[in-house]
Amino acid sequence: MIALSFRFDILRITVGGLGMSAGSGLFVFDPGLRIASAAIFGLGLLLAVTGLVDLSPGRAIVHVEWSQKRLLQAMSSAAEAATLEILQTWIPEEDFIDRLRHFYINGNKRFHMKVLLMNPAEGGPNDVLAARVKLRGIERSKAAHDIAHTRDSLLRLKRDVDKKLAELARAGQGRAETMDIEIRLYDFMPFGPIYKIGDQVMFIGLFLNDTSSIFGPMIEVRRSRSPELWRDLERSLSNGWDASPTYVPPADDKELTRG
Repeated sequence: MIALSFRFDILRITVGGLGMSAGSGLFVFDPGLRIASAAIFGLGLLLAVTGLVDLSPGRAIVHVEWSQKRLLQAMSSAAEAATLEILQTWIPEEDFIDRLRHFYINGNKRFHMKVLLMNPAEGGPNDVLAARVKLRGIERSKAAHDIAHTRDSLLRLKRDVDKKLAELARAGQGRAETMDIEIRLYDFMPFGPIYKIGDQVMFIGLFLNDTSSIFGPMIEVRRSRSPELWRDLERSLSNGWDASPTYVPPADDKELTRG
């Protein structure tokens, strides 16, 4: 995909203008040199145009609004065992985990899930949760509850998927396996949510200070189109994962185990 953008490269424009003038002047001086003058004029025109317009492989795509539909379509198109990495405060879309359940049970997906949620604990050195909701009209306790709800919903999802996969295996309709998911809790300051789907696409949002990221833009980054940007975002996500502790359920709630 080719993207068109505008720029102002004074050197290219100046040299191009000189070439166009030289080509025109040469033709006026000697019409017999029309081929040479046309070539010089054409090169000058090309330089001038490329000084104003850039045609290059498409970069990141900015969508005006966050689109869960676009996200789910990418997940549906992903490889069966793709790694799905999510960084969020909590997952705001109420039906997202239900859609995940559908992917596993009806869509034969076996994602390797790595989920980073904001640490809801108080008293830490970095209370990023309080900062995140300060201008949103949300009590910190409510935000902490929403994080716990997302976390526990993911644990219940694993329990339900493991149970269903075991039933299918016993009925000879699949192999014995469990849902591979790990949840970690972060206390660094991210710039926005990230959903990385396999090694081909990631969707990035912005943490607007007065509302949820789902009311902001969605940035679509394709590895094939933006390799340098992909590398930087992938490194940032990986560093955040490595710096965050794994959530371990209480002793009486072992729904979350590595698959």
